Amino acid sequence: MLNKWEGIVLRAIPYGETNEIVTLFTKEVGKATVMARGSKKQVSRLSAVTQPFAHAAYLVYASGKGMGTLQQGDLIESMRSIQSDLKTMAYASYIAELVDRSTEPYDSRTKGVYHLLVQAFSALEEGYDPAVITLFVEWQLLPVNGTYPVVHECASCGATEGQFAYSFKEIGLLCHRCFHVDARAIPLPPAIVRLIRMFQTVPIDQIGNVSLKPETIRFIQRIVRTIYDEETGLYFKSRRFLEQMERTPELAPLPKREQKKP
Repeated sequence: MLNKWEGIVLRAIPYGETNEIVTLFTKEVGKATVMARGSKKQVSRLSAVTQPFAHAAYLVYASGKGMGTLQQGDLIESMRSIQSDLKTMAYASYIAELVDRSTEPYDSRTKGVYHLLVQAFSALEEGYDPAVITLFVEWQLLPVNGTYPVVHECASCGATEGQFAYSFKEIGLLCHRCFHVDARAIPLPPAIVRLIRMFQTVPIDQIGNVSLKPETIRFIQRIVRTIYDEETGLYFKSRRFLEQMERTPELAPLPKREQKKP
């Protein structure tokens, strides 16, 4: 059966001398894997549409939910600007791996992720701060992984006003009345609370090019990445490279927490 899908390349793995196994995230069926025969040849008509982060319309022969065969592709956006900058490409690689590791093939429940992915890559292509754009993706993919941080009210009493701290124990905010629930909760300035709420709920295409101080970005990164580490169990190879790029000696790490009991 011939299918027409709009999608973005998450990754491509060489298969033999001239072929590739390409993982797409599509608007129609979510994540799908296809065989791109001859795509590694310089003269291949599939070469451009199987490059990392390429956004294209694809014709795929697929029967059932197994691996399809890529027949044709029409490029919508090459994402060339992303690939021309090492920092931006590193963040894009992490976003692609986040989406890949957070979803299963042909899962209709994750089709909405496609719009998040398109918005993120479009913003990166336009030159938006890649660290900020990645925070939107990290926070908004947590529910896809079955984790729902409570950030619009106190996770203990439901209060929506007051001073707040983030509790990894409660997986959400605690107001000042409930700080006793988790003595190791991390106090948050009001501006950080507002930013976390924005990252979790606001579509990327509804904001401008947000500019944040590096220390603000790093602080929020540590929170959301600790949530991934403690709640999802996922390991991201691309994040290790990113963190080497991001590491700055003047920033102290978050306080250590007690290990969870089995």
